[in-house]
Amino acid sequence: MNTPTPKRHFFPSKSSSKTFKKRPSASYDPSLKNFSRLSSEIHIYGIDDPMTIEHAIEHSIRILLNNHLPTDEHLQNIWIADTRGITRVWEMSETAYRLTLINLASQSPRLSQMLIRHIKFFK
Repeated sequence: MNTPTPKRHFFPSKSSSKTFKKRPSASYDPSLKNFSRLSSEIHIYGIDDPMTIEHAIEHSIRILLNNHLPTDEHLQNIWIADTRGITRVWEMSETAYRLTLINLASQSPRLSQMLIRHIKFFK
């Protein structure tokens, strides 16, 4: 099922007295270049429970921290406003996205089959 991507509005994660300006896109700001995925993309693998996805992201954060990798370079919390309301979504690097998928492999038969194919490819 192809659902339209909601219009993304960025809200500041910390309240401040400064006026909020729209954040530049990744193509103009080199510091945002490594965020190539959204956690909302995980739904294509048949996992629709947001709490399951959040737990997998928490495991990915622990893996990054255990390996002394800076989490702010791999994950960023954003808020998306659309007709359904305000939703928390994570912008993720390719590394964080793949770690999250590995953590979710037991939840989705489609995802576990994809991971098995990748493992066989690297034999």
